[in-house]
Parts: sequence; structure tokens; C-alpha cells
Amino acid sequence: MSKAVVYFNSGTKCLVRMAVSIASLRDHYSGDVVVYNEGEPHPLLMDVCESYSVKIVTFPERGQEKTLVTKVAILEYLQHDTVVFLDADTLVMQDISQLFEWTETHGLVFTNFEDWFTRGKTIQGRIEGWRGIVSPPYIEQALNYGTAINTGVFGIQKGHEIIKVWTELAPLGAAKNLFIPDEISAQILAPSFKHYLAPKEYNRSARYGSLDGCVVAHFHGRKHTGKWALSKKWRSYYWEKQELLYLSDPLGDKALSDHMRKVRLPVSPYISKGGQPEVEQVQEEPAIPIYPPPSRRNPPKSEGVWLDVVTTIVPRATVGEAMRNFLSKFDKQGCKLRWVAHLDYVPAMESQIEETLSQIKEVTPLFDDAVFHQRTENVGHGLSLKWCFEQTKHDAIIWEDDKVAGKGFKFADLRCIAEAQKADHISFLDRGVRAGSTSPSWWSTKLIKFQLDNWPISRGVEEGDSELALIRNSRGFRGRLHIPLRVQDIGIKAQGDLGVVRQKDKSGGKYYYTEVDERVTFVTAVDRKYMKKFKMNAANWKQRMNIMSYPLIVFRDDSVTDEQIRTILPAKDLQIFEWEFPPAGDNQREKMLSGFVFLAAEKVKTPYWVKLDADVHLLQRNNDRYCKVFFDEWFDYDLVGHKWGYTKVKGDPGQTQHWLNVLDDWWLDKFPGATRLFPEGLPPNERYGHKRIASYYCLQSTELTKVVSKLCGDRLPVPSHDTVMWYVATQLEKPVLRYQMKRLGFSPR
Repeated sequence: MSKAVVYFNSGTKCLVRMAVSIASLRDHYSGDVVVYNEGEPHPLLMDVCESYSVKIVTFPERGQEKTLVTKVAILEYLQHDTVVFLDADTLVMQDISQLFEWTETHGLVFTNFEDWFTRGKTIQGRIEGWRGIVSPPYIEQALNYGTAINTGVFGIQKGHEIIKVWTELAPLGAAKNLFIPDEISAQILAPSFKHYLAPKEYNRSARYGSLDGCVVAHFHGRKHTGKWALSKKWRSYYWEKQELLYLSDPLGDKALSDHMRKVRLPVSPYISKGGQPEVEQVQEEPAIPIYPPPSRRNPPKSEGVWLDVVTTIVPRATVGEAMRNFLSKFDKQGCKLRWVAHLDYVPAMESQIEETLSQIKEVTPLFDDAVFHQRTENVGHGLSLKWCFEQTKHDAIIWEDDKVAGKGFKFADLRCIAEAQKADHISFLDRGVRAGSTSPSWWSTKLIKFQLDNWPISRGVEEGDSELALIRNSRGFRGRLHIPLRVQDIGIKAQGDLGVVRQKDKSGGKYYYTEVDERVTFVTAVDRKYMKKFKMNAANWKQRMNIMSYPLIVFRDDSVTDEQIRTILPAKDLQIFEWEFPPAGDNQREKMLSGFVFLAAEKVKTPYWVKLDADVHLLQRNNDRYCKVFFDEWFDYDLVGHKWGYTKVKGDPGQTQHWLNVLDDWWLDKFPGATRLFPEGLPPNERYGHKRIASYYCLQSTELTKVVSKLCGDRLPVPSHDTVMWYVATQLEKPVLRYQMKRLGFSPR
């Protein structure tokens, strides 16, 4: 019997709360999770569902129907035999498997709402409001039921007989503007259907409940930012996930917005990470306008050369004139044109959206094929371009939505220049073309080059042929092809993909760019246990560390594939090695940590390398988007790691000595005249306080790594990379720097 946890979402106001709820759920439940989403999924929902392996089922927007009625309507779409429904404003604090067991046994499970009862003033008043909608016997049996229920958490089996009646009754209450029609209609129907009433611990009110024994906390009525104990738990969990899931945009959540303002947390628009979870549409047509219909999105097979015409659009109602002008100037000469258009959302231009959409409808049939995407949030010019280039299938011409060429403009001249220069792209702006907001930009040039280098655009070209992109810019292009490199911010996600870190000189207000340090290779390791963390944190590394521009080494065991790693870190200079280490036996910890000594010593070719654990996240500090990860003075040391204050035996089953005594014995065996660093007979199960380093983010010289590898021979004396590296460096009197890595934002999680 299939089972799943189910959420419902409409709009964006509950999306941050849903992201927190899903993250908390995954701490206690590994089965199927489905979000039933009304309309087009927001990028935050897509990204969260991708991160936590959640399926999205979309269905058409239901017009003027109230959200709480739609919440009941999704029960008709259920795909699993047994489901547990959670509201977006819940926090899962313990295992919820008991809810599934009750649902499988009884078919229907409701939850008690904090010992409230149906004859109480509040609940009785709500039930009485349904007189005239249902007959008096139903009102009476609801009042006599005794316990007040809450539908923020409930369990139900697919096809249960209550579904048909519930989905018919809830809209009747909504039509009369009755409060919470989903819940009170369930209260009225509950006595008529066999069900199980779960205790209040499975749907604990943030305001009226307590932490004791809480399995699921419910923050009904925007109580997630309140003063109550459970609300503090929600905020604590939100702060833990805020950086990881990029929850810096309240997205219409007024309570959260007020809270962020009070604590002076900067609010920034959410930028899509391009999540691609499993999405299934209940209906054939998408929920937002797409012109032309999906059947035309892939170019038909035909003779002739196809070209993609890329246009990033903002709602200023100029796109019709611009594209008609383009078509009048472009001599197709046997070419077929495919229009790739992206409409961004700009709040200040909201009044012109409908006119812009109307113009897009009129222009689209003039092209041989088209693909169009409309945003519901602002992403900016750079990410608009990025989306367009991800859709391109052919050589591309960029023509913006505000460009109108004069009489002197000829595409033939541009082609001649392109062929003469043998360039991958040419930037031009003819004197006869009206300049708009998309003036020459260093970022757009870098972004386009990145896309051309990483997405195979042309199909069937010979190896070595240049793929040509014709790009407008460069004033007075005749005899002058220089591209002015002016800076325009295109957003942190696109910059991270480019592998370039853009930082601001706070004293002068100017931007500068972090260059790749050729002395360094990054090394990390991943197995099945750490795959989810690796996937989440790698996106963060790309955005904040410029890691894609460095040599990368990833070693894995046989539970992970090369393809999985390359999908997450598609860097050009990436090496992946499968790591087997028989001396470790079934000790997975020792096996993987040993790779940071033996494999690194063999494979790293740069003078220094960085050990970057898969569970390390780089937090944003002091409102800076980009993080400093190296300092020149670090390279004066052989080992730079986080400031740590003790050693404890960990992951070493059967060990009867403290690691520090084991290391002293091992060293004296190799160098009989050496001095012990620690007292003999340390208790093996206790911490021993002393100054050392932790290596979750650690810069080390390759030379020292080779020395340690040679000294260790076939196996580390203790199964700990940082303990062994620090011990050997100390005995050899190598310079070691203990640095507070958390000040830079590095934090294992």
C-alpha cells in the first residue's frame, strides 16, 4: 500500500513556512512527499522540492474559489493509497509513522485541537453558522461530538467515502463567507463517518499547546513569529535553514517580514537555483500563458538553417515594435527563426503587463517557432538571459525588446564582421539603433560566453567550428569592435554559475573581482550518507566561493556515481575518483577520511589544497554576498584549520587507548628518541583539552600531506584526518595556524 505526506500550496504567502515544514519533515521521515500546487510552481518551491526529493503535482488555478476550499478539493487528485496531510505552517518535531498506522487501520484520522470542545463558545458559534446550509440533525450531532478538531493535520485513504461529501460541502460554507469552511465542514461530517481521533500531540497549537511530547506543531493564524515556546522553536529552525534554503524573501508573509525587520535581517528577492523536481500536471494546459502552445515548443524537422532569436522582455509594451522591426531588417535567406522570449516581472511596470502580453501574442505567429516564459517574480536581466540560453538549440541572435534599427542598419554587414573576426560572439550597437536599458555590460558578455562554452547550442557542427552568436552593442560598430566592460549586477546565482566572485570595496564603493589562486586545489568526498548535504552545499559553494573556477577533486565510494557528482559540480577542471580502502574494513568513517591523506597525496598537483567536507555550508556574513575564503598570510603555514580545543575518540570501535596516547606510541615507534606530547594513561572515553585544529575547512600544503602519507604507510594510526595531520605537523614543528573559520562563515551542518 503506497503512502505519502501531502501538502497543498496556493500563491506564495506560505512558501517560506512550507520550506521550513518540509525540511523538518525530512529529519524524521524518508518516504514519499507530494506538494499539490495551484498554478505555476514558484522557484522557491521548485528548489526546495528538488533539494528534499519532493514531487509536485500542479493543477489549474480555480478562479475565485477560496483557498481552504481548494485544499479539500485536492483530495480528489490523491495518487497514494494512504496520505497524511500537513498544513504549510507546521513543524515536524518527532516521527509521524503512527499517523500512517492509524490511517491504514481506520481509513480516516482527524486530530484533537488542544482539548477545545464543540459546546465551547467559539466552536459552537462556528458550527451554528452552518444552519440553513445543512439540516438541523447534522448541526446537533456536530455540537454533541464533544471534541473540536483541526484539519491542519489529518490522515485519509484514497477514495474514502467522505471525500465526495466534503468537497461538496466546503464550497457551500465558503459561499456564505463562513470562517475556515474546510475545518468546520469536517467537524460537521466527522460524526457521520468512522474515523480515529488522534491526540493533540500530533497537531499542537503554537499558542495554546506546549513543547511536551509535541510531534507536530501547528502555527495557525501566522503564529510562527509569536512569543510562545513553540514559535521560538519554529524561528530557531528557520534561522538554521535560512541560509541553506535562501529564505531571505518573505514572499508576502507579513508576519515573517515584520520579524525580519525587527531583527534587522536584510530582505532580498528570491533568485531561482533552477531546481527541477518531479512535476506532474493534472491538466493539459499550463497555468500561466505560454505562446505558442506546448506542441510548438520543439522546432519541427525541416530543411534550412535554424536560428534562435533571444529576447529578454520587461513589461514596458515595446516588444511588438521591436520584434516587427527585427523581422523587417532580417533577410532570412532560407533560415528559420525560433523566438526564445523571457518576460520578467517588474513591480513598477505591473500596469503594462497585459499590454505586453497582448503584443507577445501578436508577434509570436510571425516566427517559425517560439518558446516563452513569464516570471511571477523579478530576476533581472542576467538571469533572464541565462534562462533564454538554457532554451536555445541553435546559433543565437539577441534582439532586445526596446531595440529599433534605423534605415542604415543591415544584418548582412554584421554577418560580414562576424565572419571576418572569427569570433564566438560580437557585441554591437549601430548608430541607427535606439539605446535602452540593456547597454553594453561586462556581466552580460561573461554570461553569454559561459552559456556558449557550456551548452552545446548548434546541432551537427563539425568539431572545431565556431558557434556564432550575434549580439547587439558597441556604439558605431564600423571599424570599432571594442566592448566596453561596464559592470551590471546580474544576481548571485548567475555569478556563481560563472565561477566569478564579485566583491565590493566598502571604502571606495567600487567592485572588484576575486581571481583564481593557482596554488590551490579543492578536495571533497561524498558517499550515499552525505549525498543530500553535498548537493545542497555545493550550490552554496558555487555561489559564494568561486569554487567552479578551481581544480576540483571529488572522491567517492561505490554508492555514488560519477554522473551524480558531475550534475552537481559541472566544473571543467573536475576529477572524480572511486575510493576503496580495504584496511578500514567496514569502518566507513575511516575509509573516507583516509582518502584525504593517501588519495590527496597522490592526486593533488598544486602546492596547496583545501579539504572541504561535504557537510560544510558557507554562511553569509555582514550582509556580504561573497565570502573571503583565503588570506595571503595563510600560505606561510603548512596547515590552517579551525581553532579547536580538545581530542576525543570517535568512530574507532574497540579502541582501548586514548587517541593521543596511540599517536605518541606510534611516533615513538618510528622515532625512538622523540618526546611524548601527552601524559600516558589518558582515559580513553573522555575528552582531553588542548590546542589543535579541526579540518572541516582546512588549507594544507601538499608537501606536508605527502610526508604524512609516507609516515602512515598502509593505514592511519587513528581514524581521523585532522588529528593525524595536526599531530605530525606539531612533532615536525611545521607552522600551524588555528583560525576561527566560523568568522568567515564556514559551518558544518
